[in-house]
Amino acid sequence: MVAEALADLCKNALKFNPERSDNPFAFYTSCIHNSFLGFLNVEKKHRKIRDQLLVDIGENPSFNFAEEYKEQLREGGLKEEFEQLSADISEARERKAKEDAQAAAEAAAKGALALLSFVDEPAVIVVAETITFAIPEKTT
Repeated sequence: MVAEALADLCKNALKFNPERSDNPFAFYTSCIHNSFLGFLNVEKKHRKIRDQLLVDIGENPSFNFAEEYKEQLREGGLKEEFEQLSADISEARERKAKEDAQAAAEAAAKGALALLSFVDEPAVIVVAETITFAIPEKTT
């Protein structure tokens, strides 16, 4: 959290305008405060996603998540926030599956055309998924 605030402060340090204010300390303090709030919001979002994933696999979520969920049910059903969270999780899973498939295809393409050779060691040549071993001649 502190590291995130320092990074944001370094990014925004030169944005202070002395014509608008004579107090740079207040500007830097508000930059740090806003950075903390942003960090906590991101952390809260990650915690909710983690808890929803735990619920999806049948495990117990955190106490606060369970209490919020119970309160939502008492108010007459789930609010849009929990429904949106479920939609976000399913979209993330689909996106991850596509990225994994694309990475596997790229790795296969690179592996099919890779040429590895070592000095005084058996060389392995991989071309179009056919492996050929070439042993270099040793000179004495």
